[in-house]
Amino acid sequence: MNCCKPPELLERKVFLGQPSLTKFAKNEVRNTKYNLVTFIPKVLYEQFKVFINLYFLAVAITQLIPSLRVTYVYTSWAPLGFVIFITMCREAFDDVKRRLRDNEVNSSVMWEDYCSGTAETVTTD
Repeated sequence: MNCCKPPELLERKVFLGQPSLTKFAKNEVRNTKYNLVTFIPKVLYEQFKVFINLYFLAVAITQLIPSLRVTYVYTSWAPLGFVIFITMCREAFDDVKRRLRDNEVNSSVMWEDYCSGTAETVTTD
């Protein structure tokens, strides 16, 4: 396949009243950032991409080494864990709201009146 060549366009025939034999991708909106598998890794990556969070993680890790310990271990891990936990809760809440909005948009049906050229949205409640 040549990278500079435009994609080949194929003819598509649609027969009314008959199911299509060709499978097409679903036409739906998905704005969610996470799923159950990627939630924790993506949130942790986004958090530790910020320098200050990475700094506090490094400080908390050094508190695990007895010769480098300056304070109690929980005084460095508790604030970091609290901030990460609150961020995860906020991200989960936002992602659920995004999913609900997507479901609302995907449940509506769009059709066009070809005679007058106007478009209407009909909900399927």
